[in-house]
Amino acid sequence: RHDGARGDDGALADGDAGQDHAARAQHGAVADADRRRPTREVGGLEVMVGREQVDVRGDAHVRPDDQPPAPVQACALLDLVSRQVGVKFELDEIPCGGRFYTQHGTRDWPEGSEEKCRAADVILLGAVGWPRPDGSGPVTMADGRMAGHSAVIGNRTALGLYANIRPVRLLPGIRHGISGGFHTVWQSKNVDMVIVRENTEGLYAGLGGAFSTDGQVTAAPDTRVITRAASERVIRRAFELSRERGRGAPGDGKKRVTCIVKNNVLHGCRLFERVFRDVGAEYPDVELDVAIVDAFGMWLLTQPERYDVCVTTNMFGDIMTDLASVLQGGMGMAVGCNIGDDHAMFEPIH
Repeated sequence: RHDGARGDDGALADGDAGQDHAARAQHGAVADADRRRPTREVGGLEVMVGREQVDVRGDAHVRPDDQPPAPVQACALLDLVSRQVGVKFELDEIPCGGRFYTQHGTRDWPEGSEEKCRAADVILLGAVGWPRPDGSGPVTMADGRMAGHSAVIGNRTALGLYANIRPVRLLPGIRHGISGGFHTVWQSKNVDMVIVRENTEGLYAGLGGAFSTDGQVTAAPDTRVITRAASERVIRRAFELSRERGRGAPGDGKKRVTCIVKNNVLHGCRLFERVFRDVGAEYPDVELDVAIVDAFGMWLLTQPERYDVCVTTNMFGDIMTDLASVLQGGMGMAVGCNIGDDHAMFEPIH
């Protein structure tokens, strides 16, 4: 999509499937991970494209061979861009996710996938969440992690993709799915913000476990890690983004960064807010705003025109951006950009 021009290979690690009842002829069989598909010529940039299939929400409730995956649609757009601007892409595939794991039983993507992603100019990632045969949830691996973890959280951590940038923009003519029908609830002129989510720590740092007594799990702690270094780099990215956008919030045109925290309860959020104010002092042209996360959930829907750029910790960002997708017409309209200093990974839906 954008960012990159680094290395000799690109990689699109694709995830799992969804249902849209479209023609299966567009996707065919999953390719071998080591097979290079020169479906586009390289113009100084290479992209590897992976696939299984993808649900419009990006998680479960899917059937194999039921629709072309989101990466297929994304690649069709790449093809259009290629022809319009004269930049040519080479696409390759890395199969990954629950479907791959059920077929192979040991890993959720092939050996060597990590290295291919590290060498990629750009990664395009399909959503993960292939369902168990009994429909009880997504396929999980022997360690309890959801199959697809390697391509998603693994890449975010290993490649230093610390800023998860999720635009929330309502395009004209898009209606909102509410209570089984489609209605115009929000106006496009009032919905144009970006939520920046810290992407490498917090509750998703993987620190935790389970305690058992007599074979029964009795406690399962998860440790939330918030550091000054990780907070500062993602907060600084949010302020820079507000400057780059330049247009401010739809309601008043002010460049504004909103820090979403639970600082009335959590120590990590107090640190995050402190760093926010320290960094914000370097941007006198951008207004600082702080919102407690539960109240923000209400304001997001009742006054979206107030927001320009928002920044928050990992789990809060995960939840609030799914809620924000309602404003733009649903998860099928919600893209995700995982950005670091040296690598980038993009998702057609987050």
